Amino acid sequence: MTVFVIRNGELVEKSKAPPKPGTAYIIGDNLPDTWNPLTNKRYSSKSRYYQDTRAAGGEIVGNDPAGLRERKFAKPNLEPPQVTIKRVLEQMGAK
Repeated sequence: MTVFVIRNGELVEKSKAPPKPGTAYIIGDNLPDTWNPLTNKRYSSKSRYYQDTRAAGGEIVGNDPAGLRERKFAKPNLEPPQVTIKRVLEQMGAK
């Protein structure tokens, strides 16, 4: 069953609705089964993982924003190989 909520005077699906202003975010301590290479142990608690990592001389750093950016792929070269080789040789000054 789809649940609707009111946001900015409009009915929207709850799963797509932004949180209400002033709503608290609760960040749980649960962690999917994660192996720590510094301690060679598995963890299911974020706080314990962070505590043991710091105790072993490690440092917890934030997320890499590059992983969140949209990837841009290079356009493929569609010209025949002979044309590409000739163009590159000309650019290099070869005759």
